[in-house]
Amino acid sequence: MSELAHAGLSFLQAIESPEQAEQALLQMPQAECPVVHYFGPGIAIREVRMAAGTLAVGHHQKHAHLNVLVQGKVAMLEDDGSLRVVEAPLIYTGQPGRKVGYVLEDVVWQNIYPTDLRDADAIESHYIEKSDAWKAQ
Repeated sequence: MSELAHAGLSFLQAIESPEQAEQALLQMPQAECPVVHYFGPGIAIREVRMAAGTLAVGHHQKHAHLNVLVQGKVAMLEDDGSLRVVEAPLIYTGQPGRKVGYVLEDVVWQNIYPTDLRDADAIESHYIEKSDAWKAQ
């Protein structure tokens, strides 16, 4: 395991909450994590791409929704403090809350939402909550 991967996993194991992780990570240079939206009949997909070596804190998801890990591998922090490695291809139903992870291999991650909306801002407003700390950056 590389020194960078070891540091990323150690960070995950040391945090007490997604909010604490977010506060710490917002003090550092931010990784480019482009988000793209796709639309189909009754469905919207919010896709994010993250490079290996990225420590990531997801926005708060307000509702259960489908998650698709299209590509890559991520060490995810579980609610009980344990680490779980997830690897593509993977499809699962995500529950309300936040994800915190360390990207082990370049990732393409999709959140799939049932909606007829076609406005990305309106969809994000309905399904996710961005923290005040993130908005202030």
